[in-house]
Amino acid sequence: MRIIGGTERGRKLKAPDGMHTRPTLDKVRGAIFNVLFDVYGKEVLDMFGGSGAMGMEAISRGAKKAVIIDADRAAFRAMEENKKNLSYDDRADLRFCDFRKAFRRDECFDIIFLDPPYRKNLLEEALVFIDEMHLLKEDGIIVCELGKDIAFELPVAGLEILKEKVYGQTKVIFLK
Repeated sequence: MRIIGGTERGRKLKAPDGMHTRPTLDKVRGAIFNVLFDVYGKEVLDMFGGSGAMGMEAISRGAKKAVIIDADRAAFRAMEENKKNLSYDDRADLRFCDFRKAFRRDECFDIIFLDPPYRKNLLEEALVFIDEMHLLKEDGIIVCELGKDIAFELPVAGLEILKEKVYGQTKVIFLK
């Protein structure tokens, strides 16, 4: 696994030990950032961070800041190592906790990445939480990753699907 674009292109990323996380493949990450096109100056949230690859990729491509959250200890250790190796001390804000307890008052983001464990039914819960906490900026985008065979219904009024694409076993849905 590596950074695939921006200033740190080609730099390797450590994946978490064990089988609890499923890092986004380079091919899928590249496709997502091709759709997003420009993340320069954006504030990004990677709510189920795993290795932190999505948030770190965003920083490499010019994002102002990335908040990366995970409640898995092995994932958090991998994120810390990746942050240190990329020297992202001031731009990557890592939080080791459940996503429901991770936010400070008045935080909101331009881009939110959601890639929760596929079989725990957390995607819809996370979308409702984002809405209730007003975490998405007015013109923000949410990028959801889920298994291609997993059914998805929008749990929040006002969100709309901009694009949906399948890459191998992964379905990516862009919401606005």
